[in-house]
Parts: sequence; C-alpha cells; structure tokens
Amino acid sequence: PGGGERLAGARHPCSWRSLVVVVPCRLGVSSRINADYIPKLAEYLRFPQSIGFIGGRPRHSYYFVGVKGYNTYYLDPHLTQQHQPMHRPGNCSSFHCPSPEKMSLAHIDPSLALGFYCDDKSDFDDLCKRISALAKKDSCPILTVADRAPDYLTMEEVDDLDDDLLMDTGDGEIEC
Repeated sequence: PGGGERLAGARHPCSWRSLVVVVPCRLGVSSRINADYIPKLAEYLRFPQSIGFIGGRPRHSYYFVGVKGYNTYYLDPHLTQQHQPMHRPGNCSSFHCPSPEKMSLAHIDPSLALGFYCDDKSDFDDLCKRISALAKKDSCPILTVADRAPDYLTMEEVDDLDDDLLMDTGDGEIEC
C-alpha cells in the first residue's frame, strides 16, 4: 500500500526548485586557455544566470565573478583573515575580500568550472535558449543543450561489450 501512489506521483511533473548548474570544462590542451574560447567564455559570464566560474592559473585557484571586455574579476578564496567570533555583532570585514583582483582571460588555466543559477523553470529555459543561440553561431561551442541524453552505444553494442567484459566463473560470481 502506498507504493502505487508514489509511482503515480513520480509520473507527474514535480514543482520546480532553484537550481545551480556547474559545468566542468577543459578549454585547451596547453597551460593556457585556447584563444578561440576567450570571447565565448566572456559571453557566458554575461548571461544573467551566470554565477561566475572556478579556475585560475596553475597551482592557484580563484572564484571569477565578472567580466569587462576580456578581463575577468576574481576573488581569492584562500586569503587568510583574522577569526571573528560569531556571537559578536559588528565587524564583518573578515568575511569578505577587500577588493576583487583582475586577470586577462588569456592567462587563465584551461581547466575550469562554469556556474549558473536558475531561480525557477523560466530562468532555466532562458539559460538553455541562450546557450543554444550561442552554440548555433559557432562550429565549436563550449556548451550545447539537448532534449535527451545522447545514444553513445546501441543496445547491440552494449550486449557485445557485456560478452567481452563479463565472464561467469561458474560459482555464481561474475568477473570483469
């Protein structure tokens, strides 16, 4: 009892909740971002849903929060600060970096993670439309949006892999 109701409820669309989308990317093979990706990355940072990206330089991680031209502004999450007791109201300066720093997008390490925040479904739909519109203008986009997951392998290919990778040992155990 109750299981059928739960399954029936799963078939109906649930109400929308806020969503944070984090997309790990590698935008080049050298120690610097591929120059072709710089204008595209700057465009993603201009989306209203953008919450910036995590990245930096080799051995230096930063939180990039904005862009002007091809310069991006970042906060250093590793900045050490004095401890502030939580029970004392008043000085909150320890919780914030004193000022953002600036770095050219050309000097960023190619491994990064883009972040987007969607408050509701219309916000998410708008993000998908913006990503799709940007991808249509480009033969090599950073991001694309699809209506369904890609079919990388057909079921026949999966069956062939199963036969090749799995072996029954005869005692009820399967070895890979």
